[in-house]
Amino acid sequence: MKRSAIIFQSIKNLVFLSIFAFSASLAFCEWHYQDSGTTNSLWDICFVDENNGWAVGSGSTIVATNDGGETWFKQSTIYQPYQFTKVCFVNRMVGYCIGRTEQYPSYDPEHRGILLKTIDGGVSWKKVETGFGFHNVYAIEFIDEQTGWISISTENQTAEFIIKTSDGGETWETQYENRYGNAISQIDFINEHTGWAVFNIPLDDYDHLLFTDNGGKNWSEISQLPFDRIFAVSENVLWGYFTLLYQSNDGGRNWVNIPTISSYPQRDFGHKGEAYLIYPIDERRIYVRTSREFDDVWYDTLLFTENRGETYDIVYEEQKTFYLLYMTGIGENTIWVAGSDGKILKYTRDETEVESSVSIKPSTFILNQNSPNPFNASTSIMFSITHPENITVNIYNVEGKKIFTLVSRFHGPGTYTYLWNGKDEISGTDVASGLYFYEVKTDTNFMRKKMLLIR
Repeated sequence: MKRSAIIFQSIKNLVFLSIFAFSASLAFCEWHYQDSGTTNSLWDICFVDENNGWAVGSGSTIVATNDGGETWFKQSTIYQPYQFTKVCFVNRMVGYCIGRTEQYPSYDPEHRGILLKTIDGGVSWKKVETGFGFHNVYAIEFIDEQTGWISISTENQTAEFIIKTSDGGETWETQYENRYGNAISQIDFINEHTGWAVFNIPLDDYDHLLFTDNGGKNWSEISQLPFDRIFAVSENVLWGYFTLLYQSNDGGRNWVNIPTISSYPQRDFGHKGEAYLIYPIDERRIYVRTSREFDDVWYDTLLFTENRGETYDIVYEEQKTFYLLYMTGIGENTIWVAGSDGKILKYTRDETEVESSVSIKPSTFILNQNSPNPFNASTSIMFSITHPENITVNIYNVEGKKIFTLVSRFHGPGTYTYLWNGKDEISGTDVASGLYFYEVKTDTNFMRKKMLLIR
């Protein structure tokens, strides 16, 4: 080989290796399904520290954990039948919960919205009487044991109110009245003085954002929103979402759209890069739940950005089998997601960088990095399973097109190795140099990693 050809080949290898090292610099993470002890849909989940948390849902469901979700146990309530929609704990002992009748909407005075309180960590719950005779309750926010706000509707649902307590629910005062007759869907306070609320006007294309800087004594409308969910991380920075992701840096007066698909232009994340759930850390870091189509299959996908959406890591991805309904967390590296069918997932993130793509890594399923990597002609893919399952191993190019199925059959427990010869399954020809993905699917899960082919 001529010297010029050797130099060119070395440069090409260096470029490919540089691209691979950059693309694979992602955080190692783990997702674990947790047994909630119920198959009812869970509409909200709340943690006060790494161990103590609660989730609520349909069928008057309240479940709790004191070991980070390793075990969940039911907490009984005499109030039946309700769909609990929000839970708010301020410490390990004191918490509040709101809900509505399962037969919603109903004007039966025996079946209406309800507000519950516990002072023993949920062992017992007591109904809180506000004195307003409300028909429904939509939003709740408590910043300590004594101070909190809820939004309620009147008996005939012709008006909505924000009411406040300063003594743990013993007494309540009206702070805002909405005569448009539609729900005040969210209340969010960053401290005892500064807060926001979202409400909708019937037949209006936008939701409306209210602001207070004196604990709710006075509320003023500061903007109209194309979404109805907000999360404040400081007095100035707010995140908002409803199909799209937005951020405000001036306390909610002006908003900009934050893209959720810029890191993966070759993949279909929906028409506009939808955002269905969010868990913000600060003004730059946020988890975003979206969905995308890959090889004609729709997946739930959780993205994480630490630079306000300039780039994203995929930290969770699974074929849609249930609905993810709410997400919460403790700090940046531990979050929980609750959903339909009683599903709870816990995510832990390790800042150690590894040369692999990020995906689910359950303890019963291990996928090794292919070897050799990078490779020239062929490479081996090894994985281990601890339970008998149907296994499919696919190879994809960077455009998401499946180019080879190595195996698709039933496997017993054990370790397996399959060889890919770098060829296209249909044409039988060698594929071009570049970055490829190999994916191992089981009956209940999958993992995907990157590999680099250099001809």
